Amino acid sequence: MTDYSKYQSGMYNTISNIYTFDFSTSATGLNNLKHWIADHGNGEATGGLAVIGVNTAGWNPNGVVPNGSPYHSGEKFIASLGTPGSGHALTIVGYNDEVWIQDINGDGQYTNDRDVNGDGIFNIRDFEKGAFKVANSWGPEWNPPSGGYILVPYKHFYSGNSGFAISNAYSCEVFPNEEMPAPEISVKASVEHSEREKLSIKVGYAAAANNAEPVATTNYNSFNFQGGPLKMRGVYDGPLELGLNYGYFYENSEFGKVFFRVNENDNMSNSSGTINYFSLIDHRWGEDFELFCNQTNVPIINNGNTTLSIEYHLLPHHDDIVPHVLYLGSNRVSRFTTTVNNGDTLKVGNSIRVDMYNSEIHIKSGGALKLFSNSKIIARRGQCKIIIDGDITIYPGVQFIAEGDASLEVFLNNSTATIAIQNATFQQCKVYSQVASLSISTSSFVNCKSFCSYVGDLDLFYNTYSNTSLYLENKSKNLNFEAKVINCSMVNTLPNATSIKLINYGKYFISGNTIQGFYNGIDIFASGSGPAGNKSIIQNIIHNCSWAGILAYNMSGIIKNNNIFNNGVGLKLMNSCNVALIGNPDAQTFSQTQQIRDNESYEVYITQFSFPYLFQYNTIIDEDNIGNPTDPMLLFSNEGIIYPQFPKWYVENNCWGSNFDYDDDLRASYGTFKVYPTWCPGGTQPDSKLSTLHTGAGCYERTLNN
Repeated sequence: MTDYSKYQSGMYNTISNIYTFDFSTSATGLNNLKHWIADHGNGEATGGLAVIGVNTAGWNPNGVVPNGSPYHSGEKFIASLGTPGSGHALTIVGYNDEVWIQDINGDGQYTNDRDVNGDGIFNIRDFEKGAFKVANSWGPEWNPPSGGYILVPYKHFYSGNSGFAISNAYSCEVFPNEEMPAPEISVKASVEHSEREKLSIKVGYAAAANNAEPVATTNYNSFNFQGGPLKMRGVYDGPLELGLNYGYFYENSEFGKVFFRVNENDNMSNSSGTINYFSLIDHRWGEDFELFCNQTNVPIINNGNTTLSIEYHLLPHHDDIVPHVLYLGSNRVSRFTTTVNNGDTLKVGNSIRVDMYNSEIHIKSGGALKLFSNSKIIARRGQCKIIIDGDITIYPGVQFIAEGDASLEVFLNNSTATIAIQNATFQQCKVYSQVASLSISTSSFVNCKSFCSYVGDLDLFYNTYSNTSLYLENKSKNLNFEAKVINCSMVNTLPNATSIKLINYGKYFISGNTIQGFYNGIDIFASGSGPAGNKSIIQNIIHNCSWAGILAYNMSGIIKNNNIFNNGVGLKLMNSCNVALIGNPDAQTFSQTQQIRDNESYEVYITQFSFPYLFQYNTIIDEDNIGNPTDPMLLFSNEGIIYPQFPKWYVENNCWGSNFDYDDDLRASYGTFKVYPTWCPGGTQPDSKLSTLHTGAGCYERTLNN
């Protein structure tokens, strides 16, 4: 029988009693068996089934019920049984006393009341009619057109008949539904082998997940060198999917690992097989939770043990109390909510893994979580959360990972905490921080979508961010908080993502980062109005961002020595920015100063009240000049402003490239650009078209009016 669901059905129909019906030459045993089939022997409305074991080597299942029989005329019966050593189970499903089998003495009658075989004794061997109907396990294709059924004459059921593998029929009763001991934990496995009688299948357990060998194993009689020299499914090809009630043997055992072991006894090495898969199913707590072994298609070791295992050491949950200090020295499984209360500590040891399945680890205020070096938190399934209202210590090399469709969220909620994270891995993991001070260094964020911080000092340096945005918002009124993002690598392939979104920070320092492939590279809003300190965007490489390399709203600070290229717009200064846009006056090469170049639209776009108070030593170049004259390199959109006098916008000492045309590439709604003297790294001057309008000797300007 294959298919786990059938075995599971059997687990919910558990045997309470086993009955045997001995064969004898008298009709007593036969009548007892018939009464069981008819009404369980006690007048019930429904009857039972029984199993017999017959030998099939040399048997003759091709006897035919004679024509004229009142029942089953033309159907097949087993004319003779086989020789010992070839046992095979058949299930009795019914009987008929009147079906003709054989006119033994040739008198033209079919009787059960006289000696017809001439041995001088009357017993069931003289029965010429009557048979049990049995079901074979070889499928409905066997014995057409009877659909897998056949008749077994009564006359075979005498004691001492060597054609039977056992000298009785047996049956059982099951527990009533209200008394049924439901399985708590079961095992599902798929096994393929050329000779099933060479195999013994066992389950076992160990107390902890890091135990290599089980402390106990148990055989299942049905799979203990049984079934003859046949394949796992008898005459049919393919693997056998089976189910075993693990909890029946180990109901009260504390375990951390479950074992599935196949022992092969094949001294001649003539057979072979495979364990295709193995899983554990926990039926407790109102669900069927299945966990697969990560090894599949494992060859069965010849003449030895093949052992697979599943780690399943549950973290405390429901009403379980986490002790004052719970140290995890072996891998654990988190399925529910594990709560660490005030004064208690959960420690995850070096290189220990916690697998989460739609679960939470909640560290309450006053509690603590310590993740030692190289430990792993892996969300395997569902929505998983780590909520830190207390303290957390993270040693180097810790990994936070979500696999497949699972999600993992880490909430750092302790507003007084100082947390330092080094050399960590965050994969498909969102982090939300509200701590006073958070430092993350030499760590990687992969496919996390976002990292969010809402308050406090931030030091993010030497990290890599792949498909991960930084959302850094200071929701407090404390302008002394500072956000630092330094020497990080940020690469993105997701739509509408911003690499660094900075909001309401009084101080900030964004330096040495490489930013590629976002919607916006750096999006800074209402930041830089704090006390003296860093307020700088310096020496970043920002490219291939579809909207803007740097997008600033109401920002104060310095934008210096960045390399901004191949974006939609290079730099956008919006809504009352107070910015110095400067490069390196001592630069000898372009790479030594600020470059805003070769962006798809404007190199620099500025709205009212946001023109830089210092605009010098930049290389602002668009060599292909695609889009001119409607797409200037510098556009200052300052319409609607009433100035006390005709304004002048200073852009001298910048390098504009060889294709620069003052008439097309500098545009404003109102005012004059002062562009001379120009400057380029190393003292070179580009061969550009000078404006025909000048207002004084050696001073070139461009006047722009609505």
